[in-house]
Amino acid sequence: MFVHDASTLAPSYEPGRSMRFVGIKRAYSFAGRDAIPRQWRDFAFHIGAVPGQIGETVYGIALDAGREDGFDYLTAVEVAADARPPGTFDCFAAEPARCAVFHHAGNVAWLADTLDRIHRDWAPLFAGQGLEGVWLIERYGARFDHKTGEGGVDILLPLKF
Repeated sequence: MFVHDASTLAPSYEPGRSMRFVGIKRAYSFAGRDAIPRQWRDFAFHIGAVPGQIGETVYGIALDAGREDGFDYLTAVEVAADARPPGTFDCFAAEPARCAVFHHAGNVAWLADTLDRIHRDWAPLFAGQGLEGVWLIERYGARFDHKTGEGGVDILLPLKF
């Protein structure tokens, strides 16, 4: 069993670029975020089959829903600007933003612990610098194994330039 030592959590930084995402969006309370894996199972059937999809990376995007008790979460892939995804999908366009990037090396079963640590220890340092409308982006790259939950996840906090 891997235990992620969040005490050494420190960000690197990446320049941003405009990106367009499409996928399934659902609303969650903070207490109900443990239902997000079901959303991933529902979305998994579409990965690789979305018209205009760019690459194999998949994303989980926590969006500000304008309420204090929760957030919207989008399971998504990046698509080309001119892509025409199915009408049942939700779209989100991310403007270019410098990102603080945290790496979660452990199993996704412990991702919530890392997210809580980022929120508690790092988010206050970026107060007022966050990009409006999006709280964070989880990036699941080619090394991530969706069957085992291993391979690491990058957590991006979009910041204003």
